[in-house]
Amino acid sequence: MQILRASFSWLQRIFKPRAATPQEDSGATSVLNKELERILGSTTYSTTRKAIRQELQPFLKLFDRYLYRSFNGYSLDLTKITPTSEHQLVRYESICKAEDVNASLSKLAVLKVEISSDLVVLGGKDGGFLLDLTVQQISNLGSTCDFDIPLILLKSFDSLASSQQPANIVTIMQSKYPKIFRDAESPYGVLRSASGGFAWCPAGNGDIYNAIMRSGMLDQLLSQGKEILIVSDLDNLGATVDPQILQHMVATETEFMLKVVEKR
Repeated sequence: MQILRASFSWLQRIFKPRAATPQEDSGATSVLNKELERILGSTTYSTTRKAIRQELQPFLKLFDRYLYRSFNGYSLDLTKITPTSEHQLVRYESICKAEDVNASLSKLAVLKVEISSDLVVLGGKDGGFLLDLTVQQISNLGSTCDFDIPLILLKSFDSLASSQQPANIVTIMQSKYPKIFRDAESPYGVLRSASGGFAWCPAGNGDIYNAIMRSGMLDQLLSQGKEILIVSDLDNLGATVDPQILQHMVATETEFMLKVVEKR
């Protein structure tokens, strides 16, 4: 196993507003905005319209960035994509053994991504639920120190509303984006649901950073002195907190670290 060489502070630099250019005031943007406003106008309650407008903000920023890059000829340079080099890897065996890890654990929070609502009720080998097993893992780790380690669950909008979870888990919601289409007659259109409203789709795992900021969770964690977040899917029970890796991350002041294994 190797570690590929985050502190929360860099997240605050990701979503910076950018001034629009004349090129971006295009037919595509105009058509899409008009369609969004038309669907919003059919919403009965003003409080619902306000909530939907807030939901649309991350999507509009992403769409704006897509248009900006398209109009300015941005493209992915595949020649710059290369395999990970040996000097970018830190062999697990080379890391110093963790000793007093309380100081490092005090800076830690854990985030689990609930990809599907089915994962909440999916049983493990011993009959325990995935969420229960995750809570048990964090509880066992927390029992070694005199403070709690925050456990955050990132849920999707289509998760089961009836899914139960322990009270000590903080839940934040993933963004949802309206489904759009493109054809010869319309630069960009918005798909509607059977009821005439928006047809939504999940924003994807890349929305983790936006969700942490939008929910206020980032500020809350920083105010508690939390600086490191370990992120994994809910069904990845092997993604536990390794005090040795954690202490190495703190000691080297590494902002982002990824645990990888050799393909055999």
